[in-house]
Amino acid sequence: MRCLVAALVPAIGTAVVLLWSGMSGRPFPDLLRRVCDKATPRVVAALPTNRLAVVGAGSAALALFGFFRELLAPAGDPIDGGATGALVFLATLAFICAYSIARRRRVR
Repeated sequence: MRCLVAALVPAIGTAVVLLWSGMSGRPFPDLLRRVCDKATPRVVAALPTNRLAVVGAGSAALALFGFFRELLAPAGDPIDGGATGALVFLATLAFICAYSIARRRRVR
């Protein structure tokens, strides 16, 4: 159940941006870029590309490991009780790093 919550956060965010796109008449990709630009911290945006790749890959690996660990954990396991927030944070950090790298490549 906790993994479902972690997977629903990006889906809800995407649905909100889609709804915003429909109501404002702007294209979805433009609004998604705007949201990602606002959500990217300046510290992360200022990192060199190599460091962004390492941080993004590490965050993605930890998020995937934690997601599958949560998925395979027995119900009511007290050790894994607070991992949902960490999974969402790591997945978001990996996405922001990937977006920052893609944005740099698109600008060049």
